[in-house]
Amino acid sequence: MDIISEGHFSVKSVSRVSSSHINTQVSSTVAWKKLWNLKAPETIKMVLWRLGVNALPTRVNLLKRVDIHDPTCLLCQGCIESPCHLFLRCLIAKALWFSACWGFRAKDVRADSPEDIVNLVIKPPDALCRVADQWKVSLVMALTLEEIWMMRNTELHLKSKVDLRASTQLIQRRFRDSMTALAVVATDRGGFICNVWAKVSPLRSLLQAKTEALLWVVQIAKQERWNQVAFEGDSQVCFNSLSNSAATPDWSIQTTISNIRSLAEVIHHSSFVWIKRSCNATAHEVARLALNSRFSFVFNKGNLPPALAAVCKEDYLRYSSLV
Repeated sequence: MDIISEGHFSVKSVSRVSSSHINTQVSSTVAWKKLWNLKAPETIKMVLWRLGVNALPTRVNLLKRVDIHDPTCLLCQGCIESPCHLFLRCLIAKALWFSACWGFRAKDVRADSPEDIVNLVIKPPDALCRVADQWKVSLVMALTLEEIWMMRNTELHLKSKVDLRASTQLIQRRFRDSMTALAVVATDRGGFICNVWAKVSPLRSLLQAKTEALLWVVQIAKQERWNQVAFEGDSQVCFNSLSNSAATPDWSIQTTISNIRSLAEVIHHSSFVWIKRSCNATAHEVARLALNSRFSFVFNKGNLPPALAAVCKEDYLRYSSLV
């Protein structure tokens, strides 16, 4: 604590002392703001931060403080366990990178410090992804780094054997659990499917995802120059916000609702209709398919996958019975 002359605690004085300490630190090459904005679980960001400031208790770091009988890598027993070796040069780590991260070859990456490893996650190699999908590669890379660290700790504390297949499957499962899928289904007046769209995006609340899916379909309608459109969805909160212009939407969807209203004004005849979830089975099946495949896609009525075509047929029969 820092205390002023009268004996009272001063927040300003503590801030001054803290700032002076920060100014004396060596400048970092890591874009920390981008790290904290990374679309990944907070626990993983903390692991990356500890890696970036070289605070993980790797054996080479422990050697600076205590005597260690064997400083070699716990996974491969080949070299001294430094951050760069453990996460990129270790044979086990390289195998996991290749199997879990789209064939990524860690040996081709030049990384001379822990900061370089974190920067690799923040800005992954262009060859692995399109710009629009960069968040996916960053997320998988972050998950892979965390899994390598967990494998190392499991070997240290439990003496269990490395299971690359199980680790790869765990990374893939956690990747799926960190995504959401937006789905759009276009039908004609008779209820026949015309097109379906789907895309995966970072995980968010269910309300936010459904509202963003509605914004996406309005954008599609504008792009396709549709003049008469009935927008349907099963989020009652979202559709109530659109039907009552005087109501204040939930803060998490306020901007998206405003954008939907603005875009819908361009369409000559449009309406927003809430439907029950049971009447929206096709959209949910499209979203499920996108999550399982981890890819965005668009289908027309002539090339629908069999499972999706069956759900579309059921929806059409249900629609026909109501008309």
